[in-house]
Amino acid sequence: MLPVFASAETWQHEQGTLSLDKTPQRVIALNWAATEALLLLGVTPVGVADRDGYSVWVKEPELPEGVARRTQARPDRHQLRNGTRR
Repeated sequence: MLPVFASAETWQHEQGTLSLDKTPQRVIALNWAATEALLLLGVTPVGVADRDGYSVWVKEPELPEGVARRTQARPDRHQLRNGTRR
């Protein structure tokens, strides 16, 4: 599997516009579908929503060790910003 390389771009979405000035260095996934898509594209997120549930219900792609656990309702922005994991 080859990793996907994102680049700086602009996207329109239902809440407005997202513009990235440079290539993202860290990615989080706030639901299992996003987690699966990232892993299938060769991108390991630094954090995912409900890591324990993902590991029980989703067998492939397997979640690598060291990915931080987050909740879907309230991601810990401080830990995400500082790169700390729990």
